[in-house]
Amino acid sequence: MKSPISLSQKGFTKREIERLLAVAPMESKCLVIFGLYSGLRLGDLRSLRWRNISEDSMTVKVEKLRSIAHIPIGKALKSCIAKMHRGRPNDLVFPFYGKSSGLGEAQGQFLEFLKLAKLGGPRNSRTGFRNLRLTFAQWLCRAGTPLSVCMDLLGIRDQSIRKRLSPLSLEMKRNAIDSVPKIYI
Repeated sequence: MKSPISLSQKGFTKREIERLLAVAPMESKCLVIFGLYSGLRLGDLRSLRWRNISEDSMTVKVEKLRSIAHIPIGKALKSCIAKMHRGRPNDLVFPFYGKSSGLGEAQGQFLEFLKLAKLGGPRNSRTGFRNLRLTFAQWLCRAGTPLSVCMDLLGIRDQSIRKRLSPLSLEMKRNAIDSVPKIYI
């Protein structure tokens, strides 16, 4: 079984996300924001319907895990939703990327945006939409979100991928050590 987070992948910086959003059409910008602030896979976002989005959360059927995820909607995602044309309850949120187009086609469109933003290429470790998921995970961990919360938001149950999800920098380790009570001699 393929690991949820590959060691060869890397997340995006805030500046790189801004470059990506600058070249993408509005519907694709919203798809990027959904991926970035929910950690959902492209396949799960493609089947998302408006009835699954409430004021403060969304309920998504996660195909890979064969489970239902309840994801809170943060400020950035709420702002994006407000700019979207809200369809009828049974309408797809992203009809352009919906189930009628193949997953490979949707992934190909995302790769084209990466190339336009000069973020993709044959030797680049950014292999597609899943790197938004990785970016979400890394940003959560760098913000000090407890690993258990990060893993729950991403639907990850395997503790062995902790290092891939949250590589600890020397500064993070130093801050952890400095946070414990101090006794000097």
